[in-house]
Order: sequence, then C-alpha cells, then structure tokens
Amino acid sequence: MPTLLGDLGAEAITVNAATSTAYSLRTAKEHEADLRQLAAMCRAIGASIGASMDNDGKTIDLVDDTGNIVAPMAALAAFAVLAWRTTPGSTVAVPLTAPLMFEQLAERYGGVLQRVQVNPQAQMRAAEIRANGSGSGPVLVGDGEGSYVVPEFHPGFDGMMGVARLLQYLGMADTRLSEVLAAVPDYHLASAEVPCPWELKGRVMRALHERASQQSVAETTQIDGVKFDLNGEWALVLPDPDRPHFQVWAESSSPEHAAALADKYVELIKRLEQ
Repeated sequence: MPTLLGDLGAEAITVNAATSTAYSLRTAKEHEADLRQLAAMCRAIGASIGASMDNDGKTIDLVDDTGNIVAPMAALAAFAVLAWRTTPGSTVAVPLTAPLMFEQLAERYGGVLQRVQVNPQAQMRAAEIRANGSGSGPVLVGDGEGSYVVPEFHPGFDGMMGVARLLQYLGMADTRLSEVLAAVPDYHLASAEVPCPWELKGRVMRALHERASQQSVAETTQIDGVKFDLNGEWALVLPDPDRPHFQVWAESSSPEHAAALADKYVELIKRLEQ
C-alpha cells in the first residue's frame, strides 16, 4: 500500500513501504489497484512524482505531477530525454523491444542510443563500462519494464537510485515529468508468446534467420533473436531461455496493426514447427 515517504510539500514523493511476502505476490489486478491509489494520493497532495516500488527494490512504477500513471516504456523515454538534456551527447541503453521513437528522441536531443539484448545480464554488462570508472558507456540503462541502472552508482538495477536520479534530472532541467512526457511521441507495441518444444526451437530459429536474410524491404538487425525491420514497423522473435516458448514483439502504426503483426509471426512460428 502506498504511503508518504516524507512531507516535502509540492515536491512530495510517495512510495510503498510494504515489505510483506503478500505484497510481492500481488496479482495484476491488485497491482493496478495500488497504482490507482498512489495516483489518487499524488493528486490529493500535489506531488511532483509518485513512485511505487516492488519488494525486490528493482522495479518502480511512476505517477506524474498531474496524477497520471506512466507506462513503463514511456517512463524510460522520459528518463532518456532528461539524460540527454542534462548530459548532452551521452549514451542511454534500451532493450531491443523499445519502440523506434527512441531513435527520434536521440536525434532530437543530440544523444546516443544503444540497444542491448532483452535480458538483465546483458543490460547490466552494458552498465559495467561506466561503473568501472572509464567515463564511457551509458549514463542510464533501462529495461522498459520499470527497472533502471544508474552506472555511476553501481551496475545493478536499483529502484530507489532510479527515483533519486529522476528527481535530480527534473531539478537540473527545471521541468516537470508531465512536460517531459508531452514530448514523447506516440508508439504502439504488442507482444505475444507461442509454445515450441525444446527440440524444435533450433530448427525454427534457423528458418527465421533464413527468412530474415532473404527479406528485401529493409536490412535486418540481429543482436538477439531475429528482428524483421519492415519500413517503419518491426517484429522481433526471441527464444525464451528458460521455457519451451518464443516471445514475439511488434511495433506498428496503431494498436490493432501491432497486434496483427505480432499474430502474423506467431502463426509463422507455428507453421515452422510442423
């Protein structure tokens, strides 16, 4: 249950202070109810931001100064914009599943975008360069699901440090979170899962790579899984490392088109399994 961290007037922040096992086992419905309660509290006290943190101390959900719940990918985009505004020319690392608007934002604000694999180990490795004191590497790493690494602090996901860095960015830029979010372009992502027996995953991946190499509409980018770049939209097929499944991500011009594109590659995987 969200509670006040401190009485900071108009700059108050709200976080959850629960540490019980029951809290960490919240259902999606309970999680959404907690966020709505946090948003109501932020509106009531005029908070600049609200942050709800899970028991692992890694993942945060944000509410902006207007009392709106911020989608995790939009929150990462706001972090990136603030990093580029306060540290011109710096690098921000995002997962392959992040929408194409990150490239637009990097160009607009003169920043550098680094795309990394969709797993915590790869994301933390990207942070280690700056964490080791080299002065290079990303100033921020985000997974698009509410977890952030601030390499100057340490190369691990840390929700409290993410909140602290967000406050620092907002203060340095002399802006509000809602104003930053207003500059974030619309995006439409869809995701799906499709089961695949372990013994068939290699065959399916080889077939997908072959299709990607024959693709003529655009060059493909293969950092992790198989990504199909389709002139302003894309689909990414990732083999689940722990389960006999594939994960499919897609971005298109509308929620319906994104869902249809994801379904197209789900059906392709099913055909390749036969």
